[in-house]
Amino acid sequence: MTKSKKDLSNLLTNQTALFPEQHNPGSLDIRLDLCQECARALRNAGKLGKSIHQVAADMTDMIFGDSPEQTITAKMIYNWNAPSHEHRWPAEYLPAYCIACLYFEPIKIIGHAAYCEVLIGEDAKYAVQAKILKEYDVIKSKMEKYKIPLH
Repeated sequence: MTKSKKDLSNLLTNQTALFPEQHNPGSLDIRLDLCQECARALRNAGKLGKSIHQVAADMTDMIFGDSPEQTITAKMIYNWNAPSHEHRWPAEYLPAYCIACLYFEPIKIIGHAAYCEVLIGEDAKYAVQAKILKEYDVIKSKMEKYKIPLH
């Protein structure tokens, strides 16, 4: 096994300790919460002066670009947001919806269910900076170990 595969294997083994070994039946049923937050996202867009048609147009542009064959419509968004409707949000469209509405709770719900933390805006920037600084410290330590001068 190569070193990188071995490191990945150790990383995954160590991370599984963070997750519960068993789930209670229904504990990952996020349908209602997700539906409520998706509806709240549309209300947030309305507060920002965006209509559902503008949200649909923004999503279409983000997802399909200039492709005239595919579009997101207001009716599709209404159906995906309706708790009584059998169709739910396609996961691949949800990021564009959250960006168009400037409301990210739907993605946070999915992340939380998968034991992930979703960071947005300044929090995301600070997390990336912290990661870079940690990586820098590791590299600096290795350079000192092998007596490689820092420039």
